[in-house]
Amino acid sequence: MAEAPGTVLWTYDVGRQIVSSPAVGPDGTVYVGTDIAFYAITNSGANGSNKWTFQAGLSFTCSPSVGSDGVIYFGDPGSGTMHALNADGSERWTIPLQQQSQCSPAIAFDRTVYLVAGGQLYANSPTGAIKWQLQLDDGVGGYPLSPAIGRDGTVYAASYLGRMLYSVRPDGTQKWSVPLAYGAGASVAISSEGNTYVAAGLLYAFSPEGTNLWSANANGDGGMDGPPVVGRDGSIYVSASSTHTLYAFTPSGALKWQAFDSVSRGLPSTAPAIDAAGNICYCVSNSIVSLSPQGQVLWTIFAGFDAQGFYYAATSPVIGPDGTLYAALNTKLYAVATGTNGPANSSWPMFQQNARHTGKIEKPSLQQPKKRADANFQFQIYAQVSQTQTVQTSTDLTAWTSLTNVTITNVPMDVVDLSASNFLSRFYRVYSP
Repeated sequence: MAEAPGTVLWTYDVGRQIVSSPAVGPDGTVYVGTDIAFYAITNSGANGSNKWTFQAGLSFTCSPSVGSDGVIYFGDPGSGTMHALNADGSERWTIPLQQQSQCSPAIAFDRTVYLVAGGQLYANSPTGAIKWQLQLDDGVGGYPLSPAIGRDGTVYAASYLGRMLYSVRPDGTQKWSVPLAYGAGASVAISSEGNTYVAAGLLYAFSPEGTNLWSANANGDGGMDGPPVVGRDGSIYVSASSTHTLYAFTPSGALKWQAFDSVSRGLPSTAPAIDAAGNICYCVSNSIVSLSPQGQVLWTIFAGFDAQGFYYAATSPVIGPDGTLYAALNTKLYAVATGTNGPANSSWPMFQQNARHTGKIEKPSLQQPKKRADANFQFQIYAQVSQTQTVQTSTDLTAWTSLTNVTITNVPMDVVDLSASNFLSRFYRVYSP
């Protein structure tokens, strides 16, 4: 029998305050960081145990990202480096950076790893070579700003000091930049239409071309700076600095509701995670809470206080592929049943989009087919390098037949349908077998 929503499945105490959002590897291992070490926690479903520990000097919100091959990437502010670890905890490579990084990396389909450090956006190859770097601002102080990747490979990165949002091509050339009223406080989210949401005092929505679609101010306080996430109905959820109030907005930017007013000052703003039922899981003050899409509290896990009266919530929770919620309160990692079978079917249901924190929509996608001179169609596939994708066709969106299986060797990858000219209409879809 499935556990009731809000049931704590297990906890694991690492002994020091957890300062990174948990990341879940392909094999279910959960990764978290403290100020002195990086931990791999084995997850059996019924308990957690320490698998291995890697000594590193981390910092607030410096969360790991995990590739589809199980390689773990994270920036180390203590040493001013970026690490890549194998799934067994051995070091694959280390890149020295010019300045410290406190952001989460983003991993593209071609396995390029993007990281912001000292106001610069770095593109790193999966073998540990720096491909290029682009200066965004002077990088002195500010918040950790994690990059995000659009379906076409465009990289979006916000600036705190420069008060800008940047759109950068995969080759490192800038597409556009737009000004923000205040410095951005965290990573961006991307909608199913390719629009970008960023919290910089106001909540902004920008089109893929950089047009400001709307901006929203929560009750006039202009204090939103948490990483936005997107619910299955397109609603956007974002938190505020200082109070950690959680706001819910419609896809057009109208305020739906707000909840909480925490006294846990001085901790970074965090993101909620949306489960498959559309419920919002959020860490605030010393609790893990779940709210309905209407903002009603469904269940609460109260952690209490330590001897100093410390308030615990400092990182964003994530929801694994099986629906388990992973959240950190002070020194403890919690695994909690949500009563669902996974995260919301939305474009950006949690911090850095998914439980591996890759900062991109993981589902494969097709670019709009283009008609060739011979009346056949050509299109491009965006998907993970080395994976095999099945392309299917249909004439009525009801019956689908296989066109081809494609092993991705580069992104994007061209595919031609040489039989398209035999049909009056032709539809396509792609999926991972």
